[in-house]
Amino acid sequence: MWIKGRVTDQSSIVPGYYRLRLRVPVAFGARPGQFAMIRAWDTYDPLLPRPFSFHRLLPEKGEFEILYKVRGRGTELMTRLSTGDEVYIRGPLGNGFEIPHGAERIAVVARGIGIAPMLALAEEAAKGGVEVQSFLSAKTRELLLAHAELEKVSAETFVLTDDMPEAKDRLVTDMLAEVAAHKKFDAVYVCGSRRLTRAVASLEMEYGFRGYVAMESHMACGTGACKGCICKVRGEDGEEAYKYVCKDGPVFPVRRVVV
Repeated sequence: MWIKGRVTDQSSIVPGYYRLRLRVPVAFGARPGQFAMIRAWDTYDPLLPRPFSFHRLLPEKGEFEILYKVRGRGTELMTRLSTGDEVYIRGPLGNGFEIPHGAERIAVVARGIGIAPMLALAEEAAKGGVEVQSFLSAKTRELLLAHAELEKVSAETFVLTDDMPEAKDRLVTDMLAEVAAHKKFDAVYVCGSRRLTRAVASLEMEYGFRGYVAMESHMACGTGACKGCICKVRGEDGEEAYKYVCKDGPVFPVRRVVV
């Protein structure tokens, strides 16, 4: 079901990246890791809505934020939104993140726009007394999106950008491995890079935490009807199968995805 939301704020973070805040008229009930389909135009060009993960959840205000990158006509039209404008929203959709019961420490690992779903997760974890360690990667320091906000709820934040000399020989997950060698993580969450996803899967086996990945995909409906967001997964028996990112995910155990 589509509901109407109203823009309460929009700001440009860095060129090509925006943070949009929306208010919905009913209790939304969303949780970190879920997403919404958003249509911010009344024309048939573009025809389809766009999927966006919840960047921040503000249930006390009846609001949520998304973080988005301008990629095409749909997101370019969204940059024109201003306070008071209406958009159409379908959601919350997908399964969302789970924080293991009794968890004491988690890590979030993200590259670039992959930080989008991680702030809501980190804020929820910190609010529940769970220690958060953040590991962020981007092309440049300017593109460490939501870095300051994540630092506020993280015990420690580690960053590695492609323009740093040390980035030639290591990934931000190498920093994760160094910390995991002397601190126990109950869960690690990753988004934004296939290479980082593979690295987290490898570290999961070595250090025994639960690893989860928030998958990204093009999608037209958000419910599995269009069959446009297929991803390959590996079952407990090792057999490969296909799942929908929208309906079965977007969050999957990292050991199960084939990337």
